[in-house]
Amino acid sequence: MEWIAIIISCFFALNIGASGAAASMGVAYGSKAINRNIHALFICAIAIYLGATIGGGEVIRTIGEGLIDPQFLTIKIVIVILLSATMSLFIANLLGIPPIDK
Repeated sequence: MEWIAIIISCFFALNIGASGAAASMGVAYGSKAINRNIHALFICAIAIYLGATIGGGEVIRTIGEGLIDPQFLTIKIVIVILLSATMSLFIANLLGIPPIDK
């Protein structure tokens, strides 16, 4: 069951990266401040990695201690929470929500 949670978490991380990358690098690439799309993706990947590495511990601490009483969390409930958040974000990404001005 833990592997299912890990796989869903990885897909969730990809969706967060996709929605953030479009907003953060779209303007820089579109204005030709960054000439090649691979450079924009590389810069974005480094920033996402650093953000997760530097700030990820605080997020985990907040979620682990402050939001839900740990006695209610089982692996099945964690999978349901992860899956609902992941699918919501994935559908929003597919629909282009929030819309980016063109």
